[in-house]
Amino acid sequence: MAKLKRLTNKNDGIIEVMVPVSEEERLKREMDYPSIPDNRFATKFRNALFEPVVVKYKDREYKIQMNSCINPYCKNYGLPQKQYDVKGKPKRYKSVQAKLGTQSRLVCNPDPVKPAFGAVLGCGTNSMSNWSIAEEIKRLAMVNSVLPIEPEYQFHKEGCDNQDLTPFTQKEAFRRCGKSSSNCQKYQCKCCKKITNVLPSTKESTTYHQQRNDVLPLFAELITNRTPVNRVIEILDIGAQTYYHKLEWLYRRCLEFQERHETKLKDKEFNELWINTDKMIYYLNNVRKKNAGSKYLIEQEEKQFPTQVVISSDLLTRYVFRSDIAYDWDITLEEISEQTKMYKDDHLHTFAQRYGHLRYSYAPQPPTEFDTQLKPNMR
Repeated sequence: MAKLKRLTNKNDGIIEVMVPVSEEERLKREMDYPSIPDNRFATKFRNALFEPVVVKYKDREYKIQMNSCINPYCKNYGLPQKQYDVKGKPKRYKSVQAKLGTQSRLVCNPDPVKPAFGAVLGCGTNSMSNWSIAEEIKRLAMVNSVLPIEPEYQFHKEGCDNQDLTPFTQKEAFRRCGKSSSNCQKYQCKCCKKITNVLPSTKESTTYHQQRNDVLPLFAELITNRTPVNRVIEILDIGAQTYYHKLEWLYRRCLEFQERHETKLKDKEFNELWINTDKMIYYLNNVRKKNAGSKYLIEQEEKQFPTQVVISSDLLTRYVFRSDIAYDWDITLEEISEQTKMYKDDHLHTFAQRYGHLRYSYAPQPPTEFDTQLKPNMR
């Protein structure tokens, strides 16, 4: 029978991103950080632009390298960086960077070896941080996964002769003692007489550690009909904490259903799929600061906090494959600060930063002797 499951977290390690910075390079950054200007520092360590990042997921390794031409009509479409063996040693792409802190662009260079085969259109593509893309893949894999709850049971008293036996491996050493009020099976060791409750399966109890289960059907109906949070709380007569607790329970149950049934689609064959991917702006409620005035200020929070939603679905069947919100609620300012201090992200281009996909990709640091950054740019 299926076990009770929980949402995954960062400590489960279901997906691992290999750090693309070696210890030797990290020590070089530590030594050069206070001795050279920030623009020279970023130029010296710009090799991360075309270096792939390795991601380990389900006993397989994947290489993430997103910086290439994205124009399907161009000769360089999807090709990696290359240095031609001709006079001047030109490369397939050149990086155009306006200034430190702005997004750079890749521009396709003409092919000096075979100029008559295919056309190089001089395309410009925004560069991205392979490390940050890998971290975003890790986040999406984590928020869309569940793991079985594996508690540590203590079936015996200290000094019991059957200390190594469990009812899962040796049922003859235990006797059943009925079930608890939460439908948990109780086992008693025949030697030391200790009674232990075992977590029920999903069929034995679908409402384990849940109260007010009578509101769940109506709660799910209100959620799918986009009823506002305060209105749901009023209709069901529950508190805000209960609302979000039920919302997490409903989300987990949906992931369990997907894991049992929808993953079987990977063995199906389809004649054709018309997949449409679209990005939309999703506004979250935000609390406005008091005494901030009516005029817009730089330090003032926006009334509507915009996030972006990326949705992929089939045009014919309207089956939604993925719907992801670009909002990381697990990252903390302390983690960004530790990353900045260790790898000196404040003096690197965005494509070399671990959190380059975030609005604030590094933590402000005290200026060095040769630092050319101005205070407005030290965000």
